[in-house]
Amino acid sequence: MSTSTPTTKVRTLRGPSRVLLRLHRRILWAAGAAAVAAIVCMIAVAILADRAVADLAGTGCTLSSLTEACFQPARNYTDRMLGLSRLLGYAGLALIALPTLVGAFVAGPMTAREWETGSIKLSWTQSAPPSAWLTARLAVLAVPVVGGIVVLSAVLT
Repeated sequence: MSTSTPTTKVRTLRGPSRVLLRLHRRILWAAGAAAVAAIVCMIAVAILADRAVADLAGTGCTLSSLTEACFQPARNYTDRMLGLSRLLGYAGLALIALPTLVGAFVAGPMTAREWETGSIKLSWTQSAPPSAWLTARLAVLAVPVVGGIVVLSAVLT
């Protein structure tokens, strides 16, 4: 009876994908940090909205109260909620514009730099075909951008 140890293969990125991730790792880390900061800000807005609701409820007033003592707490509540609503509106607009900005300021210059420096010729001489390099170049940066937009959209919702 022989005992065999199970072998587990760890799959790592190879070829053009690995090269591109190493090449753009600072940009990807910065984009990830910006996404985390946006998520933290949206969570802070939700906490501030809950605090505004609790403050209004703590006064014993509602928005439909007709007593004069409730006018100022109701106004404070609506002012705070209006400000938070504007922040979420701006976040939604930024979320709509973000893929376009990434495409315009990252993807275009990234491929143009390859052509200007002539490094595209080097990538064509590698063992991977040029179509694999182009696919890797587009997919390696598109996947994190799309994933980040999906996560930010879910948090915003």
